[in-house]
Amino acid sequence: MRRRRRTAARRGCTAVFAANDLSALGVLAARKHRGMSAPEDLSLIGFDNTVFAQFGYIDLSTIDTPRHDMGATAVNTLTARIEDTGRPTRPAQLAPRLIVRSTTVPHPGV
Repeated sequence: MRRRRRTAARRGCTAVFAANDLSALGVLAARKHRGMSAPEDLSLIGFDNTVFAQFGYIDLSTIDTPRHDMGATAVNTLTARIEDTGRPTRPAQLAPRLIVRSTTVPHPGV
Protein backbone atom coordinates (compact mmCIF):
# COMPACT_ATOMS: atom_id res chain seq x y z
CA MET A 1 0.00 0.00 0.00
CA ARG A 2 2.83 2.41 0.74
CA ARG A 3 4.13 1.78 -2.77
CA ARG A 4 0.91 3.07 -4.33
CA ARG A 5 0.97 6.20 -2.15
CA ARG A 6 4.54 6.88 -3.16
CA THR A 7 3.61 6.42 -6.81
CA ALA A 8 0.72 8.89 -6.46
CA ALA A 9 3.00 11.30 -4.60
CA ARG A 10 5.59 11.13 -7.40
CA ARG A 11 2.86 12.16 -9.82
CA GLY A 12 2.15 15.13 -7.55
CA CYS A 13 -1.21 13.96 -6.16
CA THR A 14 -1.33 12.92 -2.53
CA ALA A 15 -4.86 14.02 -1.62
CA VAL A 16 -8.31 14.84 -2.95
CA PHE A 17 -10.53 17.57 -1.51
CA ALA A 18 -14.07 16.93 -2.72
CA ALA A 19 -16.70 19.65 -3.08
CA ASN A 20 -18.97 17.78 -0.68
CA ASP A 21 -19.13 14.56 1.32
CA LEU A 22 -21.25 12.78 -1.27
CA SER A 23 -18.62 13.42 -3.96
CA ALA A 24 -15.93 12.23 -1.55
CA LEU A 25 -17.88 9.01 -1.01
CA GLY A 26 -17.95 8.56 -4.78
CA VAL A 27 -14.17 8.92 -4.89
CA LEU A 28 -13.88 6.45 -2.02
CA ALA A 29 -16.08 3.92 -3.85
CA ALA A 30 -14.10 4.31 -7.09
CA ARG A 31 -10.80 3.83 -5.22
CA LYS A 32 -12.17 0.72 -3.50
CA HIS A 33 -13.35 -0.66 -6.86
CA ARG A 34 -9.74 -0.35 -8.07
CA GLY A 35 -8.39 -2.11 -4.97
CA MET A 36 -7.17 1.07 -3.34
CA SER A 37 -8.13 2.80 -0.11
CA ALA A 38 -7.90 6.05 1.77
CA PRO A 39 -5.63 7.12 3.35
CA GLU A 40 -3.13 4.40 2.37
CA ASP A 41 -3.17 5.32 -1.31
CA LEU A 42 -4.56 8.84 -1.26
CA SER A 43 -5.86 11.11 1.50
CA LEU A 44 -9.49 12.14 1.04
CA ILE A 45 -11.54 14.93 2.59
CA GLY A 46 -15.11 16.04 1.99
CA PHE A 47 -17.07 19.18 2.78
CA ASP A 48 -20.27 19.61 4.82
CA ASN A 49 -19.99 16.86 7.46
CA THR A 50 -23.07 14.89 6.45
CA VAL A 51 -24.34 12.01 8.54
CA PHE A 52 -22.72 9.62 6.03
CA ALA A 53 -19.26 10.98 6.79
CA GLN A 54 -19.69 10.00 10.42
CA PHE A 55 -20.43 6.31 9.83
CA GLY A 56 -17.72 4.24 11.48
CA TYR A 57 -16.90 2.19 8.40
CA ILE A 58 -16.56 5.32 6.24
CA ASP A 59 -15.08 7.69 8.84
CA LEU A 60 -14.54 10.48 6.30
CA SER A 61 -12.43 13.52 7.18
CA THR A 62 -14.48 16.60 6.35
CA ILE A 63 -15.04 20.31 6.80
CA ASP A 64 -18.00 21.11 9.04
CA THR A 65 -19.89 24.31 8.35
CA PRO A 66 -21.67 26.05 11.23
CA ARG A 67 -25.16 25.52 9.77
CA HIS A 68 -27.01 26.52 12.94
CA ASP A 69 -25.02 29.74 13.24
CA MET A 70 -25.56 30.45 9.52
CA GLY A 71 -29.31 30.10 9.96
CA ALA A 72 -29.40 32.23 13.12
CA THR A 73 -27.31 34.93 11.45
CA ALA A 74 -29.59 34.93 8.41
CA VAL A 75 -32.73 35.23 10.55
CA ASN A 76 -31.22 38.03 12.65
CA THR A 77 -30.06 39.90 9.54
CA LEU A 78 -33.45 39.53 7.85
CA THR A 79 -35.33 40.57 11.00
CA ALA A 80 -33.15 43.67 11.41
CA ARG A 81 -33.65 44.54 7.74
CA ILE A 82 -37.45 44.18 8.02
CA GLU A 83 -37.52 46.37 11.13
CA ASP A 84 -35.35 49.05 9.49
CA THR A 85 -35.40 48.93 5.69
CA GLY A 86 -32.76 51.65 5.46
CA ARG A 87 -30.32 49.73 7.59
CA PRO A 88 -27.33 48.54 5.57
CA THR A 89 -26.47 44.87 5.74
CA ARG A 90 -22.99 43.82 6.73
CA PRO A 91 -21.16 40.66 5.78
CA ALA A 92 -20.89 37.93 8.39
CA GLN A 93 -17.97 35.55 8.66
CA LEU A 94 -18.51 32.16 10.23
CA ALA A 95 -15.55 29.83 10.58
CA PRO A 96 -15.76 26.24 9.33
CA ARG A 97 -14.17 23.44 11.36
CA LEU A 98 -11.85 20.70 10.14
CA ILE A 99 -12.84 17.25 11.39
CA VAL A 100 -9.98 14.80 10.97
CA ARG A 101 -11.08 11.20 10.73
CA SER A 102 -9.48 8.13 9.20
CA THR A 103 -9.33 9.10 5.50
CA THR A 104 -6.40 11.51 5.85
CA VAL A 105 -2.78 11.28 6.89
CA PRO A 106 -0.02 13.91 6.94
CA HIS A 107 1.73 14.57 3.64
CA PRO A 108 4.74 12.25 3.21
CA GLY A 109 7.11 15.22 3.24
CA VAL A 110 5.83 16.59 6.55
